[in-house]
Amino acid sequence: GEGKALEEIISCLNGADQNITTLHIYKRRGRAKKNLVIHLDSLDVEQCMAELKNKGYKVIVRVRNV
Repeated sequence: GEGKALEEIISCLNGADQNITTLHIYKRRGRAKKNLVIHLDSLDVEQCMAELKNKGYKVIVRVRNV
């Protein structure tokens, strides 16, 4: 279920010593799947990105300018 997927994603980030600054789950109207948006305080996300893609997750990385 959803809890298992969320646990898997957070476990990957924790294992790579990534710090989550925000986490948001949302569902688009008319769609069954939910989306997860995670903001990290690092630009070094290649390890987790590759691991999550290999597990079948769709990963999009956007650099946030502050």
